[in-house]
Amino acid sequence: MKFIATDIEDCPAKLDLNVVSQLEKPGIAMASYFYRSHLTYERELDRLFFKSWLYAGHSSQIPSEGDFFLYEIGEDSIIISRDAQGDIHALMNICRHRGARVCAESSGHKKFYVCPYHGWAFNLDGTLRAARHMKRKAGFNPHDYGLKRMRLIQYEGLIFINCDPEAPDFLP
Repeated sequence: MKFIATDIEDCPAKLDLNVVSQLEKPGIAMASYFYRSHLTYERELDRLFFKSWLYAGHSSQIPSEGDFFLYEIGEDSIIISRDAQGDIHALMNICRHRGARVCAESSGHKKFYVCPYHGWAFNLDGTLRAARHMKRKAGFNPHDYGLKRMRLIQYEGLIFINCDPEAPDFLP
């Protein structure tokens, strides 16, 4: 079986040389380097995908309170969920305490999300519900430890998300 592996000697200088070479060949298909380069992949994520409005799903996928589905982008996971008020949220699927994923299933129904590592619990809107032993920690403010939110807009039932807090609005 053949497989494609990335070049372990890939580096920014090699990427730059390939870009220059590609630009000198207008109308020619993109070089295979760009399909295998981990640097190209990282730059596409950072400069394009994480800064763009991306279609995540349709509101009909989460019709009821507690319904959710996961949207995967790169190595990151985002929970798209509906709360008790019917609002839809886009939440990073990472516990603020130790970085474990708080939701493993790709879709379903939950009353809240629980980190498997130390048991921190989060409400459907991402706010911290409970954090074992943290009340004893001086200066601990639960409002500072909810799941991180992504920008989200619903348009005609379509759900779009954006990871960049500085991105322009979806609609002018």
